[in-house]
Amino acid sequence: MLPDAPDSRAYRFPFLIRPGSDLPAGFPPLDTPRALQAALFLPGAEPGRQDYPPRVVWFDGASFGVIAHRAWPEALFAVPFDSEFQMELSQFLLLGWLTPSRRNAAVTLPFNTRSFAPVRQFRDLVAAACPPRTLAGAVLHFGAELDIKFRNALRDQLFPGERLYRSWFSAPRKDTRRFGPMRRHRWLAGHMLLLTSHRLIWITDDYRSRRERYGAVTRWAPAEAVVATASAGDELIVSLSGDTRWAIPLRADSAEAAQAFASSLLPGAQSPEAAASPV
Repeated sequence: MLPDAPDSRAYRFPFLIRPGSDLPAGFPPLDTPRALQAALFLPGAEPGRQDYPPRVVWFDGASFGVIAHRAWPEALFAVPFDSEFQMELSQFLLLGWLTPSRRNAAVTLPFNTRSFAPVRQFRDLVAAACPPRTLAGAVLHFGAELDIKFRNALRDQLFPGERLYRSWFSAPRKDTRRFGPMRRHRWLAGHMLLLTSHRLIWITDDYRSRRERYGAVTRWAPAEAVVATASAGDELIVSLSGDTRWAIPLRADSAEAAQAFASSLLPGAQSPEAAASPV
């Protein structure tokens, strides 16, 4: 490292760190038992905004971790990369965050989305390490036809070589309620589930219990993590490794298709093709 390298607290854009390269100036040495397969620098908060440090997110194939700039007293975050690992990567206009988690251990890493490409590339490098699985037959879609927003979200989510096997979509819908002579309108958020060769992915534009037009929350887990599925009232429950679960909201017009999709998630399950349409 050059002795006059600028301190990374002045950096304003995320970037990938090439394997074998030093960490940016200001970070303590990172000692991992395996060589890094991917690393991402996330800049700290800009002046006048929420305070958080510059961080490096790293992945060595067996573990996933986060280390902060040495000027911040933040403990190293590190978890195994296995069937219990999950990631959330979300974007709403210029607000983005990356949340790696495993069981009850999680850390949320905010960043400015004006330079989103390196974050997406890092996501793809990590996702590609999930153990692949193969499903025979045609790609099947359950539920409503994808609108342009979720079609673009699907296209953005898959990394090169990742295959889509199953999908389910519950479209955003305007809900109208009457209160005497008055009417109240609100939008119900959309939800999409994807089963790919490597992952189970949940994409929604529900943020803090309201629909957001300009962004989405995306969560994923390795495809092998699915343990069980069940319908519970107005929710589809997907149980995952590590005693965690996703509770996907259901509406009457999407429940049957969601249950058909869910029945095809477990290895060896027969997919109810009568309830699906080929893609």
